[in-house]
Amino acid sequence: MNSYSYLLDFFRSLKEEENNSLKKTFGGDFSKSGSFPILTEKYLENNEDLFNEIIPKFVVDLRAGNGINDAILEAQKEAIKSDIDFLYKKLEEFPVAFYETQISHNENKLSKLSMASLEMEANSIFDEVVSRTLPANQNATYQTKENYFYVFCLKILFDRFKFEISNSEKYSVPTKTESKIYKYYKSFDVDLKESDRQFLKYDLLSIDESEQIISGLPSRIFDKKNNSQFLIDISQIILGVFAHLMSSKAIKSISFLVECEVVFQTAEKYFILLGNEQSKSPLCLADFLCDTRDHQATKEVFKEDDAKNIFPPHQSAGRFFDRNNDSAWYFIDQNEIYFEEVLDSPEVLDDCAVTQLIHIEYFMRDGEVFLSHMDHEYIFYSYDEFDKRQRDFTQKGSARKRIKTFKIDNSEIPLIAEGNVLVLNTILEHTFKKPYLFNGFFREIVGMANKSFKPTPKGAA
Repeated sequence: MNSYSYLLDFFRSLKEEENNSLKKTFGGDFSKSGSFPILTEKYLENNEDLFNEIIPKFVVDLRAGNGINDAILEAQKEAIKSDIDFLYKKLEEFPVAFYETQISHNENKLSKLSMASLEMEANSIFDEVVSRTLPANQNATYQTKENYFYVFCLKILFDRFKFEISNSEKYSVPTKTESKIYKYYKSFDVDLKESDRQFLKYDLLSIDESEQIISGLPSRIFDKKNNSQFLIDISQIILGVFAHLMSSKAIKSISFLVECEVVFQTAEKYFILLGNEQSKSPLCLADFLCDTRDHQATKEVFKEDDAKNIFPPHQSAGRFFDRNNDSAWYFIDQNEIYFEEVLDSPEVLDDCAVTQLIHIEYFMRDGEVFLSHMDHEYIFYSYDEFDKRQRDFTQKGSARKRIKTFKIDNSEIPLIAEGNVLVLNTILEHTFKKPYLFNGFFREIVGMANKSFKPTPKGAA
């Protein structure tokens, strides 16, 4: 799509308009909330730029057959596949017929995908929704069914444009002085390079008494001193657990990678509620004991500890994998454990494959496990490195610099928190695509711990 400069310019202006609308919504102005997607709004508003500039050029490109049709189909294909992946995950959580029906519908839609099928879908939406929304007294010269099909195709490309921008920002960190969060604090005469050690080293914003975690949709950090809110790309379930552990003083030090493209300049805390979404809770011990999703997983040991049945093991490495060769790798090195999900079909960027890794450090006290450190990273492997990594746990990813999204230090987090909440398991559950593949590892650890720690006999000193 890079060759269609008029579309890129148009999409950038739309994205900026969306961001401004988002700022207004979270500032308490709900005049635009619940409205149509922005391109449909432009269509309904009889927008001059859309009808006089963009659509005429777009029609020429469509009819010329110079690649834009393929770009539309590829973008829609990826969107449908993403929907199917999401629905399969929902089906694992809630095995109900609704998700099975939606999966079947989307798979059928994918198998029949063509420009003709997109036109039929657009026409159906126009007949059932859009045409009924058009004001009866409005001049409909431009707001035709044919033009709505073009808008429908533009929306597919615009959604892909936003996805690619989001991915680019997610997997690339600007130089410190060019980052938006640095510039934001610099405007208040605060130099994060000097005042925040975690920012200097990892580009993370440390949370102290001036900041507050906002657990909800979207997840945010609230800068109480300046009445500003920053987005963070962390599950609201994980963030809720962190907030609870911070309030109980179990977490002593925490920092986050902050998204600063959109800053909400308000002290008000508004949330997005999805009516058809079932509320989620942290993973509890009872849920873990009843979880059978990993029953087909196979264990493979690559480095076995010398001392058997001793907890904690000194050093060992292995993986649990399923029939798709999606793997949950673990590596134990004394008081540190690394959990890395290596999928057979990983997320792929232009120059590398991406995996996710959770690293913890732990200590024992009175027979109980506590986490003193935890962080999450994206690892970037060249294609050759990734091929080797699928079998070799020592293979490093060096295609790009690792990116941390959060980091916890100097803490005393119980493995099982209040209410039998499994802290580490909850984080894995809401970070990885197939977190249940790690279940076998935790069952073994629990077994080792039970063998190693025996109760003190009554009357013993």
